[in-house]
Amino acid sequence: MAGISRNAAERVDEIKQQALARAARQPRQVVAMAKVIAEIMEEMHGGRWSIDINHKTQFVMIAQDDFGRRTIRPKRGEAV
Repeated sequence: MAGISRNAAERVDEIKQQALARAARQPRQVVAMAKVIAEIMEEMHGGRWSIDINHKTQFVMIAQDDFGRRTIRPKRGEAV
């Protein structure tokens, strides 16, 4: 890098490598967090839950797989 000291150039490279490592971890972190949410939804509502993550559209969906196939029978006075 022209015009900056060797120490500054090394620091820039170090920051760049840290940013790249952090970016590489982020997709795994998103998946891990989505799995936790799906597990909590299963505990709360039952059923199986699927995860759909699309980084291109920046969309995450966590939905119950069998929602349309099971009958919901709320107790009297209970909201669905």
